[in-house]
Amino acid sequence: MKKIAISKRQKKKRPYVMPVSPPRLETTIECFHKFRFVCIGSAGVNNQLITTGNLLDVLVMAVTTAATFSIIEAFKIKRVELWAPAQAQTGDPSGAGQFLPNSVSLEFNGSGAGNVGTKPSRVVDTPMGATRNACAFLKPPKTSAAADWQVNPESGSQTTGLGIIVSCPFGSIMDISMAFIIQNGSPPNAGPTSGVVITVGQVYFAPVDGTSGNWSALGAPTYVV
Repeated sequence: MKKIAISKRQKKKRPYVMPVSPPRLETTIECFHKFRFVCIGSAGVNNQLITTGNLLDVLVMAVTTAATFSIIEAFKIKRVELWAPAQAQTGDPSGAGQFLPNSVSLEFNGSGAGNVGTKPSRVVDTPMGATRNACAFLKPPKTSAAADWQVNPESGSQTTGLGIIVSCPFGSIMDISMAFIIQNGSPPNAGPTSGVVITVGQVYFAPVDGTSGNWSALGAPTYVV
């Protein structure tokens, strides 16, 4: 039987070198999650702005039976996906029983003052036929402000300009995939007030549009505003 040659380097085991001082410890907790929401506005939404402040409040902790604190300190959007039912039934004067195709659109709102180099990005889809859903998928352009980390200011006043502009009918599903950092020493900002009794200390998925009432979070546990 032929022997396999082993070099001296392979035979030699490198000893473990204990560091003189403890290595640097990264205490920032960074997570990734896909948040899912359903449009519950009876008329859908038309060019609704989902603000940075709204997105900072999609994960909250109950501090009373009605009040919450946001536990996200900063986030970075990776991708937004939007689906809508294929068709909507019309009423008079178009005629009962007729159906019209639903349309959806997504756009990142990052063209405000000072955002030099931002490229507008908008995706629209209208289905053809009775079975194909309308769908729109969008990533923040690399040169846009929407592609950067959005930070929860410690002053307590969240920014309202930058965000996602959405148009879709009732019953649409929207997924927002983002990396985020858990609050780590910074004073937390108050989240949306719940319209139902919630459990103190429990973490909840919150609506993506705050108190506007057009969206509901999907997941467990959730609450309404």
